[in-house]
Parts: sequence; C-alpha cells; structure tokens
Amino acid sequence: MNAQGSALLNDRGWIVTASRTQAAVPNPDIRYWLMRPVMDAEAIISTNRVQVGDTFMFTLRVRNLTSTPRTLGLPIGFQFNGTARFQLVGPTMPSGSRVVPAFGSLDIQQEIRAINAGTSTWFSQGRLFSGGRSVDTAIAYAEPLRVQDRADLLIKKADEPASAYGVNNEYQSQPSGGQLRHNSVAVGETAEFHLMVENDDTRTRTFRLKADEGTNPGWEVLHFFKTQNVSSAHKERRRLCAA
Repeated sequence: MNAQGSALLNDRGWIVTASRTQAAVPNPDIRYWLMRPVMDAEAIISTNRVQVGDTFMFTLRVRNLTSTPRTLGLPIGFQFNGTARFQLVGPTMPSGSRVVPAFGSLDIQQEIRAINAGTSTWFSQGRLFSGGRSVDTAIAYAEPLRVQDRADLLIKKADEPASAYGVNNEYQSQPSGGQLRHNSVAVGETAEFHLMVENDDTRTRTFRLKADEGTNPGWEVLHFFKTQNVSSAHKERRRLCAA
C-alpha cells in the first residue's frame, strides 16, 4: 500500500488524512486519529508514613496539556480507601471553578489528620471544561499511606525518680538526647534501667517490645517485666504490653 497525506494537530489529537492506492485502484480517503489527553492529574502525599494524630498534605495537581486555557470544575472530592481513618484540617475546600492556563498546572491542597492506625490509599478526580462542556477527566492515586500507633517509649536509670523518664511526647525511631541513658559500673556490679511504654493513641492498644542489644563482650543483659524474666521474648519481639 502506498499512502500520502498530511497531519493536523488540534486540542484532542492528531488528525492524519491519507490517500492510498492498492493494485492501481484508488480508494477513498482514510482519516486516522491518534488521540492524546487534554489533561493529566497527579495525587501527591507529603509522606507515606505518619503516626496517629499527625497531619500530612494531600495535593491534587492538574495539568492542562493543550494550548487553550481550561476551566477546572470545583469542588473536587479527596477520597481514600483502606483501614485508617482521617479528618480534614484545612484549608476549606474551594468552591466555584479555577482556570488552568495553557500548558500550565494547578494545585489543590488539603491538610489531613490521621485519627487511627491502619493503611490507606488517597485519590481524587479532576475534570476540565471548555465552553461549558466537559472535555476530559482524570483520576489520580497517591502512593499507599501507613498510619502507625502512637507509642511513647521512655527510659530512666533505676535510681532516678519517675519524673526523670525521658523524653515524653517525642517519637524517635533512633533514640538521641534525653531518650538515651548511660551508666558506668565496676566489674560484677549491675547497671539497671527502667522503661515505660505510654499509649498516646485515642484507644486501647497492644504494643510489642523488641530489644536490640549491642555486641560488646563482658555483659549479661536480662529483661524483666515486674519480677518476670522476659529476656528471650523481648529479643524476639514477642512480649506484649497493653496500655
């Protein structure tokens, strides 16, 4: 088949018009459509891991892929699926409509607070209008979000008062500063520390403790819950503490 033609580009795609001949017999013109979207959308979360009570930002970014300004219909619903639960913090969802400039983008943002543990996936939908009619729609999904229980682990030396537990309401994945305690003892003496688990969540939780011990020789490390030796359970993250 021999084909000759031209290509025209408009806001919806490329229109290719071609004439072809086969076995020396002319055929009618054929129009080929190579469609391209008018818009695309991206859902963005500021972090993929939070704790109960933390807030994060959800952004819907809508891009206009055409040479014509388009109208973004509002309001746009922010939705999620999964086991975690949330509440909207602000700002107030805009009403009316916004113009997305030619080959430009527009961000719609919402601050959200996690109110219980679990996992979720947030998504939203954007719809562009031109001349009062819808010309394209896009749904965007953010990466999965994990909401962790808010457990506060505090430590003090055994001979310190209860007020020395540190540090309250700091949630460090790697302890530093006041979350660390050091003690020096002679050979044969005992260095004793106390741990306290605080449940800063809004409902009863069960936590697992795991001891990651150093490799310095010459120490025997034992873990007790009240008077019960729970050393092996702590090392294997099997010890349950309800709070």
